Amino acid sequence: MNNLKSYLIPLFILVAVGCEDKKENNSSDFIEVITSNVNEGDYLYNFVTAGEITNDGGSSWHIKYHNLDTGTGYKMPNISLNNNVLLHIDTSSDFESISKSPSLSSFQPEGGRMQYGGKNAALSYDMTIHKVGVSSAIYLIYETITNKVFKLVFDNYDGGVLIFRFSELSN
Repeated sequence: MNNLKSYLIPLFILVAVGCEDKKENNSSDFIEVITSNVNEGDYLYNFVTAGEITNDGGSSWHIKYHNLDTGTGYKMPNISLNNNVLLHIDTSSDFESISKSPSLSSFQPEGGRMQYGGKNAALSYDMTIHKVGVSSAIYLIYETITNKVFKLVFDNYDGGVLIFRFSELSN
């Protein structure tokens, strides 16, 4: 019995220490948003309050998910940013690995870069399979009123509903 105890006690200590909770950057600290169907109307969201804006007469929204008239008789799902938001796009990192904001000087106006047809469009349409796809880029958003920075990734688009995740970053 003593021989069994001599094996169990070190094993218990090893398991207890190995399972210790680490308080470093926790990649699960994010908010997941599931939008309404874009075909039912625009979807406005505020990152600071972490909520949908349902009755906005001004600039309280940061991101707008809406249908964009492409001038071809078709409307495509589109992402727009409010004028009080600046953008930095990271195409070489994954969402979980970004824990700090880049230099604030790297942020610029969106300028159509993430809109439909833009260089780093968040949503694109593949004509060969007739499907809307989401970009794997990480969009870093600098909110100029509160000086907060958020990382944002689009995870899925299905039937007009968009799923994205975001998290606040330290400056």
